[in-house]
Amino acid sequence: MKLYRTLGAVLALCLLCTAITACGGGEETDTTGSDTVSSQDTVAPATSLTKSAVEIADAVRAEVEFTDAVFVTSDDVDADLTLMFSYGIEEDAQIEAIEDYVLSTLGGKDYPYYFAVIRCKDGTDEATVASIAETVRTSYPATVIAYMAQYNGAWSEVAENFTLMTYDNGIIVTAYDNEGNEEILSLVDCACAQ
Repeated sequence: MKLYRTLGAVLALCLLCTAITACGGGEETDTTGSDTVSSQDTVAPATSLTKSAVEIADAVRAEVEFTDAVFVTSDDVDADLTLMFSYGIEEDAQIEAIEDYVLSTLGGKDYPYYFAVIRCKDGTDEATVASIAETVRTSYPATVIAYMAQYNGAWSEVAENFTLMTYDNGIIVTAYDNEGNEEILSLVDCACAQ
């Protein structure tokens, strides 16, 4: 009996790992033109954000709904104010290291979901990327968590279960749901693999 439980747990873990690394959607054509490649094929986890912040954000938002989130891109007027005041990035060294970004902002007091991409310039050292990650970790999620606790305690758990992933050249921070953060990161992997 214990053997069956162990085998069942291992099988469930394997299926979960496969689901986490799979991309959603239909079929796409291989750029070599040889065969059709199903987007259900597994994709290796990205170590670098190989697309622009807008391309990554668009790929994620095409598959996942962030209905009440407001997004700001690095090309928008006064976007640097969101970067500074909402995400806490004020140091010159951090600002100068950033290539581009897409940041979600609170669209309402009852909406805990967010997603942001911050990409750094080529050659940015690991310590700078790590300092940007730590600045964001202690700024934006804390703001959303505080809002949810004050205005809608039912959403606090979503806000508290955020994920911040550090890459060679940037970060992703997201709170989608208690299990959906892995879905977001898988979509980022897929976008960067194409």
